[in-house]
Amino acid sequence: MSEEKPPKDGGNGATAEIVLRGSRGRSARFVDGWVVIEQRDVVHRIPVAAIDRVVAGSGRVEVVLRAASGPARIHRIRHRGSGEAFVRVVTKALPVLDAAERAGDGGALVESAVLAKSSGGPGRLLRPVNSPLKVFGWLYLAGFGPAFSTPGHRMAGSLLLWVFGPPCLGLAVLGVVGAVRSLPKPWALHRRGITVVATVTGHEREVDQVGDEAPSNRYYAIYEFVDADGVTRTHTARDQEGLVSGGRGEICYDPADPAVIRRAANFGARVYWSVAGIVLILLPMVLVGLAMSVGAMVIAYRFAE
Repeated sequence: MSEEKPPKDGGNGATAEIVLRGSRGRSARFVDGWVVIEQRDVVHRIPVAAIDRVVAGSGRVEVVLRAASGPARIHRIRHRGSGEAFVRVVTKALPVLDAAERAGDGGALVESAVLAKSSGGPGRLLRPVNSPLKVFGWLYLAGFGPAFSTPGHRMAGSLLLWVFGPPCLGLAVLGVVGAVRSLPKPWALHRRGITVVATVTGHEREVDQVGDEAPSNRYYAIYEFVDADGVTRTHTARDQEGLVSGGRGEICYDPADPAVIRRAANFGARVYWSVAGIVLILLPMVLVGLAMSVGAMVIAYRFAE
């Protein structure tokens, strides 16, 4: 039987030390009033006093810093899982600032450092092992043993099939999985999406840095719109058109899940082309790769000495 313990801080409850795993080697964690973000081999330590807000989008979390002038600097983590929980925990810890404090530059409070190449540093989060890919790699290498043991002229055929078969199969399977996972949101917007006119209210800047290289900037436009129920919402999207504040554009959102928002586009065509690519290209590649892989092993074991 579990026993509920009283909170440690006199009623507000202890703050969770929460970790957010992202894509492309990124991760974020909140501990002792700091948001620690790792991207490749650079770590950013952001105090809560530097943060203006934390926003959960569709499959991503954005940490927006306070900006004295110009576009606000943002750190974006595309995540798998606990994005909403991460936002709640960090938002709860944000301090209440007066107007003068909010006008300061939050970027000046951020501590950035280049991580050592080794993964044993105390500040580095352990990465989950991508075991399916490793298993596939070991099986692929192990398959060369039977192929090389095939006698006579059949060895060349077995090797040729094995060299190209498993990679073709693996790439095709990854393509099918990626395409299928990308279909639900465009399909939902195609079936029931509502398109509205949004106004650009500002810009944000995302900084990406690798090692000692000069940081690269990506600029995002902040759109504000009123949905069909009269609720004012915001959406951040990559600014590829150089839009200025006050500019207008079309936004499509899913009324069943308002967090799913995209720049207006022909989502039906995207879905149809994705399905066509799966059926006409990727699935035949799966069959060809599977046939070549099985054929290589059949030749190797049938004619083995």
